[in-house]
Amino acid sequence: MNKEKFKLFFSRQALVYTMMITLAFSLLVFLCIVFMGNNESRHIRNDAKAALDTTELNIISDFVKMEKLLVYISETVRKMILQGGNFDTVSEYITHITGFMFADEELKLYTSGFYGCFDVFGGKSHFGIGWQPPEGYAPADRPWYKAAVKANGEVGITDSYYPMGVHEISLSFARRIFDDNGKPLGIVCLDVLLDKIRELAVNTRFEHNGYGLLLNSQLEVLAHPDKELWGKNMKDIDSGLASLAKELMQGMPVLERRVKNYRNDASVIFTRQLKNGWYIGVVIPENAYFRDMNIMRLVLIALGTILAALFITLYLRLQKARKELQYYEESLTDLTPREMEIFNLLLTGLPIKQIADKLALTHSGATFHAQNLYRKLGIQSRTELLAKYVNKPDS
Repeated sequence: MNKEKFKLFFSRQALVYTMMITLAFSLLVFLCIVFMGNNESRHIRNDAKAALDTTELNIISDFVKMEKLLVYISETVRKMILQGGNFDTVSEYITHITGFMFADEELKLYTSGFYGCFDVFGGKSHFGIGWQPPEGYAPADRPWYKAAVKANGEVGITDSYYPMGVHEISLSFARRIFDDNGKPLGIVCLDVLLDKIRELAVNTRFEHNGYGLLLNSQLEVLAHPDKELWGKNMKDIDSGLASLAKELMQGMPVLERRVKNYRNDASVIFTRQLKNGWYIGVVIPENAYFRDMNIMRLVLIALGTILAALFITLYLRLQKARKELQYYEESLTDLTPREMEIFNLLLTGLPIKQIADKLALTHSGATFHAQNLYRKLGIQSRTELLAKYVNKPDS
């Protein structure tokens, strides 16, 4: 940078305008980051909501399938009883249906069998898988019995537990059936394995990576990538999830809360409660969650910096051009019209004789005017004239 450019750059006016341009672009970049950041954040929240919607829909869809299946079987059992079927007939049917389910590739992934307890047969119970209740077994104390009584003819759903005779965690769909006068005939149940539902929850689809989790109504972990956490209460887990237990128990949805995941990575969690009292959630690592927004911020900052630099460079060039023009205008203001004509022709390189002919002057007259303009411009010759006005560096 030569001395003239240095002075131009550090002149007071140049500094003021440079600062104004820098501040204007900084404000523009800031506003763009805020606006686009809000849009990106809203987009991510909508993605998380869509992921939860899809998972909830899949779980509910599976529940509805099991409910419909139980209603169909229980109504068949009810009709058999009302038509005079005895305990052996009903037991044979329950065993047959259980075997049919185990032969079905899809159903066997969900269920562990039908069973029932029948008031009409003196409280006798039958399990389709062939399990025999131990002495002292009290159906009224079992979760499925209580759920059926509470549902009163509708399908009741228990929380997850280990049913007797089944070695996998399940939940029971139970329905109490009645005769035409409203007298209880018995309870028909279907145990549903939790593995398929776990798979739906943990594999919650979310384009920003992460994983899903599933909690029961007591905040016990039903589904989580870390199987060591299965069955533990959320309140007892030594992680950021424990701090959310109180809000979840109050039925409050958790949206975009920062926590530590089970790998101790900074993460963001979204949760909601299902109609059956369970909770589903999606946990996304912060580095994935905020990656797009960070990239956007860097791009906007870089773009703003480049544009500000271009505008400042353009301003300095215009300033220099204005000073050049001002310099020429001020140096030529004292010339007469005839001297200006000779000045312009001297710049073209014409000899003085041709200039005299072109202007219809004598040679001595043209020389006289040339000497006058040299004096006014503070120079001695055409060589200095060309050096000052044509060959001037950076002109």
